[in-house]
Amino acid sequence: MEGVIDLRDPSAPGAVAVAERRAATRRAALGGLVVLLVLNVVDVILTSRFLAAGVAEGNPLMAPVVERSWLAMATKVAVLGALGWRLLTRKVPIGVLCGVWTVVGVYAAVAYVNWMVLQAAT
Repeated sequence: MEGVIDLRDPSAPGAVAVAERRAATRRAALGGLVVLLVLNVVDVILTSRFLAAGVAEGNPLMAPVVERSWLAMATKVAVLGALGWRLLTRKVPIGVLCGVWTVVGVYAAVAYVNWMVLQAAT
C-alpha cells in the first residue's frame, strides 16, 4: 500500500519521528519531575519556617501529616517516587505531561505566596 507508514518498522521515516517525539515528551516530563523535587524541598523549608514562627499549616490535607515531619517527608517521597516510576516505565501521554507542568505551576505559585506571607510575618 502506498502512503501507509508501518510504525512497527524502526527504519521507517515516520517511526523515527514518533520515537523522537516520545523521547522529547519523556524528557519534558522528567524535567517537570525535577522541578517538582526542587519545589518540594522549598516547601519543606518554608513549612519548617512557618511552624517555627508559630504559623499553622494552611493545607488542611497536610496539617495532620506535617505534625510528624518524617511522615510528611515519606508522603512527598512516595508521591514523587510513584510519579517518577510512572514516567520512567511507561509511555508518557501528552495529558500526563500537561498535568505534571500544571502541578509545577500551581506548586510554584503556592511556594511564592508562602514566601511572601512568611516575609510579611517576620
